[in-house]
Amino acid sequence: MDDCRSVYGRNGLRPYNECPVPVSPETLANTLAELADVRGFNLVSRTLRARGVSITLEEYDNWDDGIWTWLITVSLLPRDWATFNGEKERTAVKKELAELANAIVRSDAHVFTEVLNHGNNRNTRRN
Repeated sequence: MDDCRSVYGRNGLRPYNECPVPVSPETLANTLAELADVRGFNLVSRTLRARGVSITLEEYDNWDDGIWTWLITVSLLPRDWATFNGEKERTAVKKELAELANAIVRSDAHVFTEVLNHGNNRNTRRN
């Protein structure tokens, strides 16, 4: 998705919300899992491998020819959620995942943000 701005959004012929996700959920989950291993986030790595991620279009800003913000959701089992030492630790992991995702997809048109939740969502891709 190198030139999504010429096809979608303000300058394109198609609406911004038809822009495809710049990386497949499977690729993102597998790559984030590998990077989480390196950073010592073993629980997150196992969860990414077992449950994957969902990617949802969170926001579109037509500034600078268009910027898509994608929400990455990693759904942890309740027992795994409980292993984190409070909101501070969860926030640090969420921030780290977003930084890693943005390093994977190097594009000024696409930005990733994150959410860790406790629930049963599995590998859904919506855009």
